[in-house]
Amino acid sequence: MQQDVLKAMCALAVRLGKPLLVESIDADADIGAVLAAHCPPDHPICLHAFAGSPDVGFALLKRFTGMRLSFTASITFAKAAQIKTLAFDCPLDRLMLASSAPFHRPKWVLLC
Repeated sequence: MQQDVLKAMCALAVRLGKPLLVESIDADADIGAVLAAHCPPDHPICLHAFAGSPDVGFALLKRFTGMRLSFTASITFAKAAQIKTLAFDCPLDRLMLASSAPFHRPKWVLLC
């Protein structure tokens, strides 16, 4: 069902000429396949709070010239080495930062 909704969102965004904002969790292969089938490579797409593998991130950036990757403050965590690598190597004109506060706050920020 989620893939059907994503396909419909892709079709609507493309038809209206509007950017597509997608957040996915543990669905790298599915997201890539749906976007490849339903969005032209130059369509503006933002993968919000991207936490997939660097290989997937770089492949998506290569395939979609309109792709932007958004990262949350979770890249400040020691266990986020892979996603930190992607964030540091992502071209600056295709990089976005998202606060997603208070759920993805930087490591050094404590909630009172």
